[in-house]
Amino acid sequence: MVGFSTFLVVKLQRQEVKATADAFAQYKIDAGVKIAEASEGAAKANERAAEANLALEKFKAPRSISPQERQFIVSSVGKFAGRNSK
Repeated sequence: MVGFSTFLVVKLQRQEVKATADAFAQYKIDAGVKIAEASEGAAKANERAAEANLALEKFKAPRSISPQERQFIVSSVGKFAGRNSK
């Protein structure tokens, strides 16, 4: 009877160890998938941040006008030279 009981206990323990090992293996797989998804999301967020920084730099960059544009402005405003703004 003791031998049979011991056999059953050992068998149950082995089943429990196998179930635990299987659950842990599945956990590692699931965790790996979640880490990959999070890394992909972080990469996309970094890409959007880089695009936003580039747009901001373009917005903050000094602006200049070409000689042709400058001449157009001077000639357009020149019509009003000597007039009072009242």
